[in-house]
Amino acid sequence: MEEMINLFLENSSEENKANNTLITNFFNEYKNELILHLKQEEATLFPYAFELDNAFKTKTLSNNLTEKIQ
Repeated sequence: MEEMINLFLENSSEENKANNTLITNFFNEYKNELILHLKQEEATLFPYAFELDNAFKTKTLSNNLTEKIQ
């Protein structure tokens, strides 16, 4: 996606400079927010999902997981 935007911007006319700045800023903000969101999921959601999966497979529920569920 980033490559396509860069290609678009490279081939854009000078008349569209203001629009190109808007596109660049929007994409960069979107990309940064997406990266932050994915890092948060890796840190919290995925470990929690693995704990739930393990509890289901082993049919045991730890006190730690019980507290997280409540």
